[in-house]
Amino acid sequence: MDSSSDDRSISIVILGGGFAGAQCYKHVVRHLRREAGCKCAASACSTDPALVPVDSSNGSRARHLVESAVHAVQSRLDAFADHLPPLPAHVMRSALPAPTFRSSLTREPDPTANRGRPVVAVTLVNDKPDAYYNVATPRVAVDPAVAPTRLLYPLAGLVPDAACTCGGAMWDVLPRVRVATVVEVGDARVLLREDGRETSVRADLCAVTLGSGYPMPGKVPLEWDRGAICEMLNRYKAATRAADHVLVVGSGVVGVEFVGQVKTDYPDKRVTLVGPPSHGPWGTRFNESVAKALDRKGIVHLRTRPGERLDLAASFGARPPGPPGAEPWFLPGYAPADGAARTLLLRTPGGLVALAHLDPRESILVVEATGTTSMNVPVAGYAGDPHAPALDVDPTMRVMGTRGVFAAGDVAQLPGELKAGKLAYVAMIQGALVARNLAAVARARVLFGSEAADRVKLDKWKPLPDLAVVSVGKDDGVAVLPYVGTVPLGWVVSRVFKGDGGFHSAAALYGKSLAELEEAHRVPARY
Repeated sequence: MDSSSDDRSISIVILGGGFAGAQCYKHVVRHLRREAGCKCAASACSTDPALVPVDSSNGSRARHLVESAVHAVQSRLDAFADHLPPLPAHVMRSALPAPTFRSSLTREPDPTANRGRPVVAVTLVNDKPDAYYNVATPRVAVDPAVAPTRLLYPLAGLVPDAACTCGGAMWDVLPRVRVATVVEVGDARVLLREDGRETSVRADLCAVTLGSGYPMPGKVPLEWDRGAICEMLNRYKAATRAADHVLVVGSGVVGVEFVGQVKTDYPDKRVTLVGPPSHGPWGTRFNESVAKALDRKGIVHLRTRPGERLDLAASFGARPPGPPGAEPWFLPGYAPADGAARTLLLRTPGGLVALAHLDPRESILVVEATGTTSMNVPVAGYAGDPHAPALDVDPTMRVMGTRGVFAAGDVAQLPGELKAGKLAYVAMIQGALVARNLAAVARARVLFGSEAADRVKLDKWKPLPDLAVVSVGKDDGVAVLPYVGTVPLGWVVSRVFKGDGGFHSAAALYGKSLAELEEAHRVPARY
């Protein structure tokens, strides 16, 4: 879009469509449209196709009216939540599934649509047209009944892309999703790699929400398309089914949920977890509760001590080629006469030490659930350590040393006591905070100019109370609740919030998954 015809028009670019990025994108569009005075509303009965949710493409008028009422309630909940503390606001926004709109946000916005009004272009940049919902990876990579496309949520339907038609808006908000990878963030520009070519994009304001990397199947490489992702997940399903013994390396939340899912779907398999006795930063009661849940499932936990790690190469040889986890690490069984017994070897300060001996006749699937990698990008003017895995931000989530660049989620590092955990709900709350600040700066700039925008008072991050729900299979788990800590009946909380694999939270953020859209035969051709 060429907005040079009006110097009050600005461009906001959000980099990354994960938890923080999707939340930021949805809410900055919502804030800006409301503050512009636009009264257009998404409705199943709207005459504008871009304002009609995908849910409403079939069905009677009565059903359309019901869905319109639900969407109206969602809009009011969002507005009410703006006045609540961050955590209650997040809980309220997670109460209902979000609509998935039929608008095609991958097309170029129409530069003539503003009819002389200033334009605020909001662009969400993601390496794929879909968000990969990694929270539910243990369920989808193991359970043969769940389609891989349940992890894929099209980003093109997060918000309606219709320009204001009510005539009441002071400026137009034009959202768009752009499929590209990020090279660097410059001064009021972002350099993207799109279709093999580098493109410079105007970015008066920018939010870096790229998250972090993780061994597959927890997360997937940037260059992978839908087909590659689904093939990888199907290979994990097949390898899990074929293995006599599933061994997961890494005893954090992902490792615990993976072994719990395997033991739920395949109760007769041997399942082993290798890693420290600590499963998270929530204290002794939490760790003890997880240990009891693992025992109830019959999962063996081989504990390591500080300074020790399982040496995978010494224990199992070379891992499969490609990025870690891209191909299931499957080791066939063999007769004892064909070689020595398999031994798990720990790398310690004193050298290699045997941790356990495995039955060589059993085939083994080795899953790595440890080791995050940075998804950071160079940022012009950045005042922090350029080699650090995250961007240092101030309490307003603004990147240190910059004027118009913010960050949220795993890629943001808050100072001192404000530091927050690398958790999905934290990323979403930070995304909503950054959305409010972006909207405030954009509004001031459009109405009063750049100098006024620099004086805008921004919201600040405040520490959150502890909250965690860790499932150990479909029917067991552990919960940490705000101001309470680890609760005795955590399995009840886990069944309510993660009994479905965690898809409830995905529906509240993204709407419908690709699998749900395909199943309902309501998928627009562009999906």
